Amino acid sequence: FVPVVRFAVASDFHVTTADGEQARRATAMIKQMHAYAKTNADGYGKLDAFFIAGDISDNGKVDEFEVVNNIFKTNIEDGTELILAAGNHDSWSTKDANGGQPGFFKVFGENSSMRDEVIGGYHVLSIYGDGNNTGSDYSQKMCDELEKRIKAAIADTGTDKPIFLVQHVGELNTVVGTDSYTHERSYAATGALHEMKSKYPNLVVFSGHIHFPNNDECSIWQGDFTEINTGTLYYALQSMKNGTEISIENRYDLAQCYVVEVDSIGRTRVRCWDVLQEKFVGEEWMIDSYDPREFKYTVDRFSKDDIFFAEDAEIKLSISTAFLTTINFPPVPKESLSGRIYEIKLYEKGGELVSTQYIGDDYFKDIFDRRISASFSGLVNGNEYTVTVAALNSLYITEIGTSATLRSEPLTFDFTVGQTTDDSGDIIDISIDATNNKITNQSSSGLALNVKGTLHTTYDESINKDVVVFGGTENGIVSSGSYLSYDGYLEESVTIETYIRIDERPGSGKYVVPVGALQGGGFGLEAFGPDNNNKYGRDLSNKIAFFFHSGRDYVCLAFDYDVGTYYHVVATYDGDYFKLYVDGCLVESMALSSIFFPEASTGAHKVYLGVDVCYGGGNETYGMAKCSIAEFKLYIKALTAQQVAEAYDAVTE
Repeated sequence: FVPVVRFAVASDFHVTTADGEQARRATAMIKQMHAYAKTNADGYGKLDAFFIAGDISDNGKVDEFEVVNNIFKTNIEDGTELILAAGNHDSWSTKDANGGQPGFFKVFGENSSMRDEVIGGYHVLSIYGDGNNTGSDYSQKMCDELEKRIKAAIADTGTDKPIFLVQHVGELNTVVGTDSYTHERSYAATGALHEMKSKYPNLVVFSGHIHFPNNDECSIWQGDFTEINTGTLYYALQSMKNGTEISIENRYDLAQCYVVEVDSIGRTRVRCWDVLQEKFVGEEWMIDSYDPREFKYTVDRFSKDDIFFAEDAEIKLSISTAFLTTINFPPVPKESLSGRIYEIKLYEKGGELVSTQYIGDDYFKDIFDRRISASFSGLVNGNEYTVTVAALNSLYITEIGTSATLRSEPLTFDFTVGQTTDDSGDIIDISIDATNNKITNQSSSGLALNVKGTLHTTYDESINKDVVVFGGTENGIVSSGSYLSYDGYLEESVTIETYIRIDERPGSGKYVVPVGALQGGGFGLEAFGPDNNNKYGRDLSNKIAFFFHSGRDYVCLAFDYDVGTYYHVVATYDGDYFKLYVDGCLVESMALSSIFFPEASTGAHKVYLGVDVCYGGGNETYGMAKCSIAEFKLYIKALTAQQVAEAYDAVTE
């Protein structure tokens, strides 16, 4: 396959501010696409165009458009075209009189979202929603104008060459996420558009709006023509059960685009690029015919045997005590249809169903060497149970309860509550390997650790330990997998242990967050600079403070610190008291009736090292710390004073 033209296709930036996460992702996507083109992959060293399928802004405000326009002007290189389609967010009415579509066209130009271009010998068209100012409702006038341009393109290049179309909202019941339930909650493209397009099988349409992963197998649809979901740089749409979304805790880690290439005979190759991982993920799609009789990516191409676990896959018991039982299992392998959802059923020995739970998976990361965890409460110590795990994929339907859903053969595991010897209660216990620049969670919980950017580790001779070094930026920050299934136990008793050094004191009135899990609840450790005289009802100037959320507000215990000194910091909660230990000794305590963790719907159930993120877990970070961390542990029990002293001895011996 030798390309003669190459496009990058993306959608749904939802940019708000110039220094926000979404602006950074959009900038990174553009730079990465140019860098890839310059590798001269497959003998072609150009990037001919960017196709952007709408929702470049979050609120349709002029200042947001200007931020995006500056990103384009600063990073899109000469010789690369920009093809835009305005989305519904770009069309929102705002208090700004120049917002919405008038603002869009003012910033990007009157013809910015109704383009008809020939790039590398292939026609590229774009449209925008012109009915009711929704950005998605296409009028009959728009359909007629588009058809006129399609006919002219076919007259130029024929029916055996693709004509590319960029629009924001796709038609009903095409790519995954455009099923009727999703569109009832949102805007649907006018039916007249689909009817018109169905006459032209060589159309290849890129549509956004739905935020489903690009590398989902059903992000490509072929019926009377070809439609491809362009995903998002923001967050993943979640599958549903009975109309309720099934949480994906890492849904904000979705940032994808396509590399689309066409060769001299009209074959179109589409590959998904992961912006956060800077690599291709998922399968390659090749459209080598525009005859509907030869379409490969039709809705009926899957069978029940396409979703399966690996032959050696097995459920393992992580923790089994009187207060908590946790199992873990692998995702389905790369060769299988994706496991969007995992259904976990728990049975008593006699076969009576005890509980059913559904877990959404971040399969879009294309990482298979990992484990997925599920937890149960209220089990009887010494009793026997059976747990089954099945992988589910609802194909082109968002709702998993329909007849379209494919289900793997389940994994099965029998266990007795209390049979495991691991009663340490730790769910995060980091292991740092500076020689290989790696950080892992050595706890049996199965929670993964993720690194954003480049991890920075070193051997610190002052303590004879490998440490992770955080430089006060987003590069190299570490986050855990979701601890959502442990919330009920953490609310009753919890311990957080870390061995930490602050490498630079924050400025006057400022603070940083070396350990952050404070997104609308939870806990965290913050280091304060001078002149923090009235924070949370006390003077926190030049102190390190540990916070819990009480259900009403954050409460904290604190101690004085010196820059460049390691401290062994342990915070415990036993249901009655919040205690803070430093270097094995109790320094402060307070009575506390409860601690609060975020609601399950927020997605804010991760521990961050070196930074914290906003409420909702949406990757907008704050409080970047310059610090070094040699140890971090999270327990679902409160350590005693003796155990804390022993932990201090162990970490400093």
